[in-house]
Amino acid sequence: MSTQAPHGQYTYAAGVDLTGKVFWAAALSTTVDKTVVLATSGKDFVGVILSPGTTAKNGVAAVEVRTTPENVTVATGGRVKGVCQAAITRGAPITVHSDGRFRVATSGETFIGRAEEPTNNAGEYFSFIITPGGVV
Repeated sequence: MSTQAPHGQYTYAAGVDLTGKVFWAAALSTTVDKTVVLATSGKDFVGVILSPGTTAKNGVAAVEVRTTPENVTVATGGRVKGVCQAAITRGAPITVHSDGRFRVATSGETFIGRAEEPTNNAGEYFSFIITPGGVV
């Protein structure tokens, strides 16, 4: 079971439609201040999208993915959940796939964390510890 203990949680405006992107990789926009978009590599990764915002529906607070320019919460450190793009091996160095999901880093790539648990298929959740800055 994937667990979380994130820290460094910040709120940003969503620079693109982030519908369905909770636990995907975030990057800072290069065109608008204090705005995030999906990351496309380990080099532009700044954190994991935790919660895109809260809205009231019929008096009940519900988490829902927001679109531009609503707010998104991003964790920049700690133990976080991620959505994998392919199978993940426990302990493997993790990077960001070009679609914003996470995968195992290969030789010469920037890794952004280490997997705490394995996955078997694309789209599964897994936990990892954010440890950015290394190259495999």
